[in-house]
Amino acid sequence: MQITELLKKENVHLNLAPMEKQGLLTEMTQDLAKSGAVVDQEVCLAEVLAREAQCTTGVGDGIAIPHCKSDAVNHTVVGAVTVPDGVEYDALDGKPVRLVFMILTPAGTDDDHVRVLARLSRLLLMPDLAERLCAATDADAFLQIIREGEEILMEEGKRLARRKAEEAAAAGEYTVLAVTACPTGIAHTYMAAQALEQTARNLGIALKVETNGAAGIHNTLNRREIASCKGIVVAADRAVDMDRFAGRPVICVPVSKAITDAEELLRQAESGNAPIYTLETDTDADTANVESWLKRLYRHLMSGISKILPLLMAAGVLGTLANFLPEAAGLPLYQLGMAANTMVLIVLSGYIAKAMAGETGLTVGLATGALSQMGASLLGWCMPGFVGSILAGFISGGVTRLVRRWCRKIPRSIASLKPMLPYPVLGIGIAGFLMLVLNIPATFVYGALYNGWQMLPVWAVCLLSMVLGSMMAADLGGPINKIAYMTAVLMLTAQQMDLMAAVIAAGMVPPLAMSLAIRMAPKRFTEQERLSARTNLLMGLCFISEAALPLANRAPRAVRPSFMVGAALAAGLSILWGCGSPVPHGGIFVVPLMQRPFAWLGALALGTIVSALMLVLCLKQLPEQNTEKAE
Repeated sequence: MQITELLKKENVHLNLAPMEKQGLLTEMTQDLAKSGAVVDQEVCLAEVLAREAQCTTGVGDGIAIPHCKSDAVNHTVVGAVTVPDGVEYDALDGKPVRLVFMILTPAGTDDDHVRVLARLSRLLLMPDLAERLCAATDADAFLQIIREGEEILMEEGKRLARRKAEEAAAAGEYTVLAVTACPTGIAHTYMAAQALEQTARNLGIALKVETNGAAGIHNTLNRREIASCKGIVVAADRAVDMDRFAGRPVICVPVSKAITDAEELLRQAESGNAPIYTLETDTDADTANVESWLKRLYRHLMSGISKILPLLMAAGVLGTLANFLPEAAGLPLYQLGMAANTMVLIVLSGYIAKAMAGETGLTVGLATGALSQMGASLLGWCMPGFVGSILAGFISGGVTRLVRRWCRKIPRSIASLKPMLPYPVLGIGIAGFLMLVLNIPATFVYGALYNGWQMLPVWAVCLLSMVLGSMMAADLGGPINKIAYMTAVLMLTAQQMDLMAAVIAAGMVPPLAMSLAIRMAPKRFTEQERLSARTNLLMGLCFISEAALPLANRAPRAVRPSFMVGAALAAGLSILWGCGSPVPHGGIFVVPLMQRPFAWLGALALGTIVSALMLVLCLKQLPEQNTEKAE
């Protein structure tokens, strides 16, 4: 609570003539009553005088701070006057008072009253500040002096808090812990971690962030840290290990919220007011809440998708390289690529089940996923494809959780056998039999999707790809973006490479367009945005759409449509010109592996140019002070 928020210009009166103490307090109370903060002026004045009778508020050095809490006050307010010739105030040092601040707060607001008194006292202790206030020529100058003093105090407070946080972190004593995880584990995971760490430094909060990225889990939280922290932030769009947080205050949010609302999350976690996480929170609570179920299904599915991306990458690269080599030399690469491709559907179902039921679920999911990969059913061979694999993952996870519930009453003396005997045997037996049945309808669904895609006319495929392309740019790594990307990845598991190329081009457009637009019209961008132009170029070339998030958040109405139009154009042209990508990621580095790479580069360039032109036209030119520093 800043003093300048409570002290208005109309309540600042300078160079008053000398008067008696009671007359001064009466005039100040009357003046504050005009602001609407005082309901009953007489009652309020009586309480101000009563407080003064207890002990003088003349603190010395020519300063007085009369104050009271009263039912006659409806909101906290501050008034200020200067009396150059001084007022006989019975101050503690016996000297006349020249600078007076009056603080009025509603009864029952002890915290506000103490905070305002403490802040004002600290402010007036700053060297020469009181003298400068007494010498101020008008209310604006008076308020500016206070504003500058408060800024200095805030910076000192931040430095002290940062130093304490650094000392606590060095000793392994963290106030707040965090976990970040996105489906691909490439951009959002680390951007969220960086946003939380930077904000924590500014707030003076000792923070440790665990990242669940594509390169594995880094900076793992240990039991002592979890037990001693005030709160935990889990910013994740896929499943993470939550059992370790049982009984602790936990805030669960999408990973994008940690990027956009890091301060809000950290303050809530630091306060200790987060909901207490229990083992039942993720399994039994809110069972009637459809949105909650959908979010969980989405997280579980994304957990599986994230694990198959490296396999698809290996299969695509090795298989494509094999085509460029003589048959004898390329055969080993082809076999390795086929081995990776064979594991895709098995791993997909396994990690969906693991997200739902832990390590036991992984075992069951891998086995039932193998049934989908083999095309096994009660009626003989079938082809359920990714539909069967996804279904196997969810069935395995659900069955495993049921089996674990059934086995709760097994005596402790033989409980150690549960992971080795009843869990895998019952889990694989029940889930496997269900999948031998369900693989049959899954084959019809997969066949309808696959054949339907093959039968679509070119214009319809282009239209669908443009929709998915615009989704890639709609929230830049958020749920909409991930749904579009997931669709392309699943089609890639069916060897449909055209949609993957379109989605990659669409996802690269926003950061590339932002970088180009900064070069075209730098005065429409902030200094920080202009400094990030090269970073956006590099991240765009690497297919990391999230680099354009800061601009999209600053001016969403102008920026997001511009990104979406350019991305849709790039995706549509990629399909129209027959481009295809055998790999799900890599950006510019995998262009040599693509079908019709030069046509794909042309689609990307046209989409980027259109998007950049729209940005230049839609964004307003910023004030000169925001642009001159970087030029």
